[in-house]
Amino acid sequence: MKKIHWQQDMSYSHYLALDTLLELQNRRSDQHDEMLFIIIHQTSELWIQLCLHELHAAMDLIKADKLRTAF
Repeated sequence: MKKIHWQQDMSYSHYLALDTLLELQNRRSDQHDEMLFIIIHQTSELWIQLCLHELHAAMDLIKADKLRTAF
């Protein structure tokens, strides 16, 4: 795997795919609060994804009898 030199090879924006992420806030109406609704719910889905990621990692550690690391 190629080692990334952050200042040369990849920006913060590129690492987080911010262009792609920000393109996902597509309002479907002229309602002012719609942007808030979209961002809150997209963020909730990301938090759920993180919870599942952490849960699966903890389960794998428990199966490997690495309880201290899991907890």
